[in-house]
Amino acid sequence: MIQWVPTFYKVDTLIVNISEIATLPRIVRGYARAEDIGIVYDGFIAIKKGLIVYVGEKKDLSRFSAKQVIDAENSLVTPGFIDIHTHLIYKGSREEEFEKLSLGERYNEILSRGGGIIRTMRETSNASKEELLDLLFERTKRLIKGGVTTAEIKSGYGVDIEHEILLLETLNLFKELSEIDVVPTLLAHVPPPGANREIFIDLFTKKLIPEAKSLGVSFVDVFCDIGAFTPEETKRILTVAKENGLILRLHADELSYIGCSDIGVELGCRTIDHLNHTPKNIIEEIGRRDIVVTLSPTTAMYIAKRRPDVETMMKNKVIMALATDHSPAIMNLDMIDVLNLGAIYFSLPPANLIASVTINAAYALNLRYRGSIQRGYLADLIIWDLPSYRFIGYERRRDLIRYVIKKGEILYSSGS
Repeated sequence: MIQWVPTFYKVDTLIVNISEIATLPRIVRGYARAEDIGIVYDGFIAIKKGLIVYVGEKKDLSRFSAKQVIDAENSLVTPGFIDIHTHLIYKGSREEEFEKLSLGERYNEILSRGGGIIRTMRETSNASKEELLDLLFERTKRLIKGGVTTAEIKSGYGVDIEHEILLLETLNLFKELSEIDVVPTLLAHVPPPGANREIFIDLFTKKLIPEAKSLGVSFVDVFCDIGAFTPEETKRILTVAKENGLILRLHADELSYIGCSDIGVELGCRTIDHLNHTPKNIIEEIGRRDIVVTLSPTTAMYIAKRRPDVETMMKNKVIMALATDHSPAIMNLDMIDVLNLGAIYFSLPPANLIASVTINAAYALNLRYRGSIQRGYLADLIIWDLPSYRFIGYERRRDLIRYVIKKGEILYSSGS
């Protein structure tokens, strides 16, 4: 991209001595290399009023002055991470269920006994807005430390329609107060305990979807699987959501294949998540669409206990995103852990790892001016303690981040 370079320009912040800037100029499909993620070598970034105003090589640095200069010390800079699949708003924990999963029990067995999601619904229903807000602040603080500057957060732990509305209202309030950007999603998780399925779905479609839209929610998601919603129920919910102008997302084929991903393809969901049991022909069809596949290594390993067919996805140039999928089932709030597992368990190259939590994730959430480092975009950035993007997933330690920057402001510093 050709940029106009002023003779002299005063900015708020300069980030200098950057060994590599991964600019991520476009969505990445299939396997990626340095040229696909727009590496600028030996460069600097200029920031003003929370926006990136210049990205370039060191030779142009003398034309800029700044109130603040951050020395990257010959390290890598990438866009801030976008975690596009989380269940952050809940109360309680399920550590003994995690132990049972580790001992060989299946998740749908736990769910069928009233554990899992249903247990968390009951516990969350006893929490006040204030308690939920405190928990959200605590959890996002840990996400920030791992490089996250934008997070999607799903509802879904409401014990009834009214409580789901309370969760969405709480997310709206948190969105205004949070240091990071928040994207709320209305989730049909499982039918609440004791609920009549038909009545619940009727209320969800006729009352909850319009209420969510009035609260400014843009996305609707459904958990389609054994023990959750059937493909027919899922299609009914998503069809109404689409008619209401909402963007469709789908949990599909996580625990089994019962035709859920077929519904996602048919209705043109923006994302289809998990896909641990998805047939090759469905993956091939997804590769022909602009559908984002969201994978979670921790969920695949510990909940689904099955690796998705990543090779077929890459071969068919699927748009892939990775996410923590934080929930009380497995409390992962560390995106570095996600990338490390994405490298070793999914065998993803480092360029794909970066794209999956930046530009591809921004596309999945319909976010403009995020997920890329270019003029006019938000200055949401990570300064790494690594010299090159090729070290991501290769140098395996947790303290890989020096700075996390949101709209030009430092949210996290490893030295503080």
